[in-house]
Amino acid sequence: MEYDNIRKLHFKADNNEDFGGGKASSFGLVTPVQRAIREQWAKEDPELRRYRSGMHYWQHLQQQILLPVTPKPLNELLKGGIRPELFHLFSFPRNYATPFLLMLAVNTYHEYMQRYATDEGLEIYFIDTLNRFDPYFVSQQARACGHNPMMVLNKIMLLRSFTWPSLVGACQEQLMVLPPPQTPQTLRLVLANYFFGDFENMLQDPQTEDPRKIFQDVQKIVSALHSVRNSHTYMVMTGPLHTQSRYRPSGGSLVAHLAGIHVCMSISDRYHYYSLEQHPFLNLRTIRVPIPVSPTKRHNRRKKTGNRYIGGRNGRPLPLGIHRSDPKGFHPKRKYLFHQLVKRGQAVGLDKFLQNRNENKKKSKK
Repeated sequence: MEYDNIRKLHFKADNNEDFGGGKASSFGLVTPVQRAIREQWAKEDPELRRYRSGMHYWQHLQQQILLPVTPKPLNELLKGGIRPELFHLFSFPRNYATPFLLMLAVNTYHEYMQRYATDEGLEIYFIDTLNRFDPYFVSQQARACGHNPMMVLNKIMLLRSFTWPSLVGACQEQLMVLPPPQTPQTLRLVLANYFFGDFENMLQDPQTEDPRKIFQDVQKIVSALHSVRNSHTYMVMTGPLHTQSRYRPSGGSLVAHLAGIHVCMSISDRYHYYSLEQHPFLNLRTIRVPIPVSPTKRHNRRKKTGNRYIGGRNGRPLPLGIHRSDPKGFHPKRKYLFHQLVKRGQAVGLDKFLQNRNENKKKSKK
């Protein structure tokens, strides 16, 4: 924006000087100064021409396509899903980052196909710094949604960077040269996987010659991400939290100011906590989701003798299944259980029990 020209216009308007469009009227609806400022804004951001008031912008927000995310508590937290024109930062643990982005890519493909019945205007860019892109996971989720896995994988353009300089170069060479959207149906999804995961380690590394160069590289990455920002682009990035903070992302104030929406995830022994730390128009809140626990094995609390015998008179046990009043018969309620225990070898039959008892009597007499 040409701020010097605007300052000159303000100076001439304050002195009631004529500058081609008549004198600046304080009672007019649009003064030449306001018209000049609007023209400069329109040159910088053509999208501002569509919004004449806050109500127009609110109507525009209601017409936006929201991309659903997984898990479902995030949809409730974000009131629908991912929004365009805003940079989303999800501070997730390292093991949860890549599956989250891959699921988002499949959900985007599914949502776009349901809306337009074709994938010609869909573009998905996946910048992988962890080298954990799993095509088998994408194929599995695509089949679950009823789509051809090959068509989904062909729509994902993978950019891998194994070192910090390669990451900076990939952002400048690939993102900044993307053409603007050609049709209203164009939908562009930019997924960045753990961009600033090793940011703190590089600053603390004694082999780092100039820490200022790292911050300059961060500025280059941020400018590359800003270059693709428009009403047809959805930008999502995952990254860790700062080691000494519960809500501030790793990467300094540049990353914190870049993110329009910031969501944190923390894990305890029994719950997952999803907290909305930053949003332009939603209230900040936290959702607690219990971790599903696998059912434990039900242990038998009886004593070991309980599997074989039922307590008899005078402390002497009787075999399971023998009734107190009729030693030669079976208790009707325990007949089936007794036969099952005999088959398993956990109980002895009546004949075997009587034989053992007679042998024990003979031994005791001797």
